Amino acid sequence: MRNRSSISLNKKTNNLHRFIAAAYTCLERTTFDKLTVWQIVSEAGLSRQTFYRCCNNKFDLLNRYISELIELSFNRAEKEGAMSRFPEYLVRQLEPERELFAAAGISGEYESPVSTTKRSLYNRFMKYVFENGCRMDRYQEDLLDVYCEAFVYILRRWCLHDIEGDSADIAARILDMMPVKIKKILLL
Repeated sequence: MRNRSSISLNKKTNNLHRFIAAAYTCLERTTFDKLTVWQIVSEAGLSRQTFYRCCNNKFDLLNRYISELIELSFNRAEKEGAMSRFPEYLVRQLEPERELFAAAGISGEYESPVSTTKRSLYNRFMKYVFENGCRMDRYQEDLLDVYCEAFVYILRRWCLHDIEGDSADIAARILDMMPVKIKKILLL
């Protein structure tokens, strides 16, 4: 028997996905800057109250979705014992949503997915380091921070079609950029 909190979490996750699908549909008719919460909830067939239980605004919706994709990709790589495949898994998860993230990534409003994605990546990498009993000195933490920034930079440019390549090419670029001192810690 499932407990109440997992049922609530699954419902919240399902609503998140419904809102993302609705936002994607709405973007066929408008730009991300002009997209409203009302349009998203109308398209999703859910209430504004349900939306605000799930997230604070349209940016938070994307930020939560990106964080979920990062977590899913990281967990898959960790489960398979193949941390070097994390960028590949994440890029593949992002590929169908590429246009949505491109639209949001160039917006000048609120907190864009760019900064949130960098923070989510950094926090997830640090969680992995901590859970595996590894240690990082300040220099390595700074390297990881810069790597996460470069990771997001490549993703953003790819979403905006500034660089070409399929998901495997982009993932390979992202992995190749990782500093050796970070690879030794993360990809053991």
